[in-house]
Amino acid sequence: MRHKTKRLLIRVVFPFLFIISGVIFLCIQVAKEKDCNIVADLGTLGRFRIYGGGYLQQNLCHGQPWEPHVTTWIDQLVHGQGNTIDVGANIGYHTVSLARRSIPHKTHAFESNPSTRVYLYENILLNNLRNVEVHGALLPEEEDPQATIDAAHIDNVVFIKIDCGGCEQAVLLGASDTIRRYRPVIELEIWDDRTRAANGVHSTRQDILDMLFEFGYRPPQVHGWDYLFLPLSIPIVDHTGQFQPSKHDLMLSHDRAVLQALQDVMCHSDPRLPDASGSLTHLIHPDPLARLPNPM
Repeated sequence: MRHKTKRLLIRVVFPFLFIISGVIFLCIQVAKEKDCNIVADLGTLGRFRIYGGGYLQQNLCHGQPWEPHVTTWIDQLVHGQGNTIDVGANIGYHTVSLARRSIPHKTHAFESNPSTRVYLYENILLNNLRNVEVHGALLPEEEDPQATIDAAHIDNVVFIKIDCGGCEQAVLLGASDTIRRYRPVIELEIWDDRTRAANGVHSTRQDILDMLFEFGYRPPQVHGWDYLFLPLSIPIVDHTGQFQPSKHDLMLSHDRAVLQALQDVMCHSDPRLPDASGSLTHLIHPDPLARLPNPM
């Protein structure tokens, strides 16, 4: 009888209890993800009202910082020298860091989702920020010329962060005048081509890199999908207030070999690839940046 009871426990009761405990654990985890609607205190990074089960929200819900490399870039490069822009501000996680570092200037936060903007406003208040201006959606210029960064007429821009899920090309085109005039540092999330295609994005990763190179930016620092672009030059504005290309811009526009070399540095590709005209660029300087005057 004792042996039968033991076999029953091993074959039936213990597996049943194991399955039940696993189901309970999974239910608790799902409940945590769905009910993550708290104020998370991340110390020096700020306090955030969070909701839902997205990657950002779950990180903050468990007290973990989000994209610490982006926060480091902001801390290193923004020192109150001008206005900053946060495109795809979401609930305001990076907006808080930008706004604190931008004082006495402003941070302009763009967020297209109205319900998410509610949390963005709340997090601005939670962190006692008075230098943030919240904007709605950015749209391609052909759809609405008044819904672009250029149309917002933000002056003295020193840093732009863009995380908009595949809409980088439209945002950059709608900010081209601002970028050419002020030469801000640009932190940009760029999905890989497979993810872009799966989400119906027609532009490629290389299309976005080409845009930044043609704007006159150095090969970026890369961390996963996040790219940090530093300008090759400072802007030149004439007596009428109009942007004039600097000698760096002229070199980048006319010297295809330099542009190709910059792309090669970024992509670690064979420098003898065809350039835009289809010819081979055999005579590329070993250090492409050495051919350019020091922008500092």
